[in-house]
Amino acid sequence: MKTTFKLFISCYVIMGIILIPFSFHLIYFHTEAIRWLFGKSIFLFAQKLGFHPQLNDLSSDSIGLYLLVVFLIFLSITLSFIVRSILNQQRQEQLFQFAVNLAAFYLSLLLFKYGFDKLFKVQFNQPEPNLLYTPMGLLDKDILFWSTMGSSRAYNIFMGSMEVIPAILLLFRRTRIFGAFIAVGVMLNVVAINFTFDISVKLFSGFLLFLALVVSWKGMKQIFELFILHKEVKPENSSTIPNVKKRDKWIKTLIVSLLLLEALFPYLKSGVYNDDNAPRPFLHGAYQVDMDQDTHLKRVFIHRDGYLILQTKDDQF
Repeated sequence: MKTTFKLFISCYVIMGIILIPFSFHLIYFHTEAIRWLFGKSIFLFAQKLGFHPQLNDLSSDSIGLYLLVVFLIFLSITLSFIVRSILNQQRQEQLFQFAVNLAAFYLSLLLFKYGFDKLFKVQFNQPEPNLLYTPMGLLDKDILFWSTMGSSRAYNIFMGSMEVIPAILLLFRRTRIFGAFIAVGVMLNVVAINFTFDISVKLFSGFLLFLALVVSWKGMKQIFELFILHKEVKPENSSTIPNVKKRDKWIKTLIVSLLLLEALFPYLKSGVYNDDNAPRPFLHGAYQVDMDQDTHLKRVFIHRDGYLILQTKDDQF
């Protein structure tokens, strides 16, 4: 049973990383490829269950994405039994270790991306003028949270650093467990925020938390044995770490370079490393309408994305 469970974890980690859609820059076709593979069949299955999703909709927390994850779970269960029947125990352990390493690099990539988004003030950018003039009671919880976080550059730097630090630690064998422990704490906080403020990346953030737990499993097991079972736990030393061939070092260097390029690509392309200083359109801002005029308008806003937004006297936008 234990072996089958580890094989299920291995299969689900690999399948999830490959098949859960995410908008990458270097692999720009990833989301569209997943939609082409599964979109229509999931749409038809959802309709049979009584749901009415949009065709090929696998966006964050959509019905289609939840059904895709359920499909991946059943697929992983099936594959775990197949793999157990064709691979010996040594090969099964190698597959699990491969899944753990893959999870560590993938988690590192996503922590780099979200960390740099905060460090460079892109994820939580300055609130737009129309939001600043919206009464608090009219804002949704997620927009209110986003706007509040965007008002502090210092806190964005702190949050971004707390994601970039474990991303770096996850890349190295000696520091991977420590990085995974930090990542578990970071992702627990992210998942809590997404659920309590109803932010629509609950499912994907939960998957990243799952990956962090998988990578940290060995360390958690050692802590349990040491403090609960009172067993002797020998630390991993240089003699137990296998020698890395020169070719493998070059491969790892290439992989790490690609991870950093993917995470930094939008900033290298735009040349903007602080969104607070990013160019805004002409007349960007808020404008008060002359109250002496016979009009139902209260304010006019020019949004950074080029929208013209009108606010009426009864605070309709």
